[in-house]
This record gives sequence, C-alpha cells and structure tokens, in this order.
Amino acid sequence: IQINSENNAKYNVSPEEVNIVLVGPKSKLAGLTEETVKPYISINADNSKQNELPIVIDLPDGVSIANINPEKVKLIHKRVG
Repeated sequence: IQINSENNAKYNVSPEEVNIVLVGPKSKLAGLTEETVKPYISINADNSKQNELPIVIDLPDGVSIANINPEKVKLIHKRVG
C-alpha cells in the first residue's frame, strides 16, 4: 500500500497488503495489472492523527471494486532515531 503524506513524518501501515476483487468489462480488466492498480492512503493535516484510514484505489471508468479486504489500514508512526 502506497502512503501519500503531506508532511515529512514517516509511517507504516498494518496490514501492508490488501486483497481486491474488481468487476467490469473483460476488455478493461484484461489491461489491469498489479502495477497499474495501486492501493494507497492519503495522509493530510485533517486525518494524520487518526488510527485508521480508508484505502483508496483509482480505477478506469467502467471498473469498480466488488470487494476489498481490509477496507481500512492502521496508521503507525515511525520513530526516527
């Protein structure tokens, strides 16, 4: 899971992997790979103190998520030093 953060803090997430089931036309699904479907979380000033954040996935038009497990990940602040 990719972590997009607006601040310089370092984070880990738990769990580090997510299972995704996608639905859509075969022609669209055939072009998708693990490299093109990247789950991520976005950390900003509004949510950086939360313990769990929802997983976000950008998908092409016509493709949707049938199932995602887990839907949220725990945010763990890394200690520096």
